[in-house]
Amino acid sequence: MAEPQLNKTFNYKTSIIIVLLALAVLALSLLLWYMPGFFTYQDENAVLIWNDKAFANGELLFKQNEPYLSVNTIKSTFDPNIHWDPEEKQLIITTADKVVRMHTEKLTVSVNNKPLQLEFPVLLVQGEPYVQLKPLKKIYNLNLAVCPKENRAVLLTSGKPLQKAVITKETILRTGPGLRHQRLTKLPIGTEVTIFSEVNGWYHVLSNGQLGYVQEDPVNLRNIELVPQGIDNSSYIKPKIQGKINFTWEQVSKVTPDTSRITPPPGVNVVSPTWFYLKDSEGTVGNRADGAYVRWAHSKGYQVWALFSNDFNPEKTHNILRSAALRQKVINQLLMFAELYELNGINLDFENVYLEDKDLLVQFVRELTPLFHEQGLTVSMDVTVKSNSANWSLFYNRKALGEAVDYIMLMAYDEHWSTSPKAGSVASLPWVEKGIRGLLEEVPREKLVLGIPFYTRLWEEKRDDTGKITVSSRIFNMDTAKGWVKQNGLTPKIDASSGQNFAQLQQNGSTFKIWLEDEHSVRQRLALVDKYGLAGVASWRRGYEEPRIWEIIAENLKKTR
Repeated sequence: MAEPQLNKTFNYKTSIIIVLLALAVLALSLLLWYMPGFFTYQDENAVLIWNDKAFANGELLFKQNEPYLSVNTIKSTFDPNIHWDPEEKQLIITTADKVVRMHTEKLTVSVNNKPLQLEFPVLLVQGEPYVQLKPLKKIYNLNLAVCPKENRAVLLTSGKPLQKAVITKETILRTGPGLRHQRLTKLPIGTEVTIFSEVNGWYHVLSNGQLGYVQEDPVNLRNIELVPQGIDNSSYIKPKIQGKINFTWEQVSKVTPDTSRITPPPGVNVVSPTWFYLKDSEGTVGNRADGAYVRWAHSKGYQVWALFSNDFNPEKTHNILRSAALRQKVINQLLMFAELYELNGINLDFENVYLEDKDLLVQFVRELTPLFHEQGLTVSMDVTVKSNSANWSLFYNRKALGEAVDYIMLMAYDEHWSTSPKAGSVASLPWVEKGIRGLLEEVPREKLVLGIPFYTRLWEEKRDDTGKITVSSRIFNMDTAKGWVKQNGLTPKIDASSGQNFAQLQQNGSTFKIWLEDEHSVRQRLALVDKYGLAGVASWRRGYEEPRIWEIIAENLKKTR
């Protein structure tokens, strides 16, 4: 009698344990279902329809009937610039007028630094981020239709013209254009379809969230409709510049110049004081700004696009660009300064940057521009002439930067820099023209501003006892260069190779050479602005010029296209 009792007790206890374990598993499953970072697949066969293409390899997943799209798919279809930061678990979307920041553990989204609530955060599935489709509809101005029962989502580009049609005789939707292709479903009489294309007597159509092919015979064409618009992304209106841009940099090393000692340059419509710079690796923006200068500039009719530089420090730049949080910190400070000093724009001057940071620099500019546009501010960026230097040229993605900003300033000078091993022009005319043509391959002419130098270099070539020639240089502004030529009784002549006035002197065993920046060279540069229909000129820098130069620039810009 004892043994059966033991078995009975054992079976009873076992049953209780099994039930408790089952309840624990159920409770854990429910808990995980609602945990922000956990993803439950509704169906592994979910299908995304993007215009006339289908994706069904995990690109689309459902959670509680809500479709989520993988960030990799977004990048490969309609936004190659979407940015995922795996370290900070942050997704950043930039459009023409928006910067959207989403986090994996937060329901609050930042849109142009303003909070917006989501139903679910960004989700991670096996390390890959997925984002809910509903907010994407508004961000990208897409038309979205969700079919949760069929595990399908349809995304169409707003404004896209589509041919509508109706089935007049029951027909079969197939996987390809021909009877040999697999059947998908029957389409009864009266079924509405959208036609994307025609292939050998077959239409490629969308019907009830399915893509396929039907024969032309049972299809009656109706009207052509535009996919309904989602939102208007064209809120930014670029501030008006009267005529061509006549922009000049105001160099500020420590203190902004006393405006009472500045003769207002005639014809200039934009001044750019070099006020802001990257101070450290923590994202602190150094500030040399002066409100009195802004008030003076505005009283003269000038817009003020203050310059922000990376301090030409590649390591500090790398630390900032690689962090989404530090990029945002820098941008927020610049926005604050822009409001505080009543600026009209910003001029970005990033030089000496690691090649590995090329894409992150574009990301920084894309994150900055919409926020400045929202405040009615113009965004411009300086780039060098194309060369093979990694840190001084190759790191610029000129095409992407040109798409992001309002204007690109081509710094068409320092062909021969201060420590150049060979004497030569700061900016020979053929070199400048080649630089313009190279940039126009990637930046539209209406965005391209030609940077012109108001300085030159006096070169000294000296031969030592071994016969080796050493080269050194001194920087001269226009007046100093002209004075040196006159002092030495020289008569400059046009140098055919540079297109500039050139003078040379033999003295004390040295050869001195100078390629002049003067009225002639400035006129030649302005002729290139006219020839290529550029947006204007940017001069480095105010104070290096002869007074007559401003009149020449103003007169010639009025004549340009």
